Amino acid sequence: MARSKFPKFSAVQARADFPAILKHYGIEARPEGDELVCNCPFHEDRTPSCF
Repeated sequence: MARSKFPKFSAVQARADFPAILKHYGIEARPEGDELVCNCPFHEDRTPSCF
């Protein structure tokens, strides 16, 4: 099988600082249990719908 030129998502996820990336774009994420939650950036939202 040919090797993909794209990295595995798990490798990217392990190295990326997703809260910092979201904050850079003006999206505040907060911890809820084992996940981060935030309001959807694509429409007005009163409760977190992005996990």
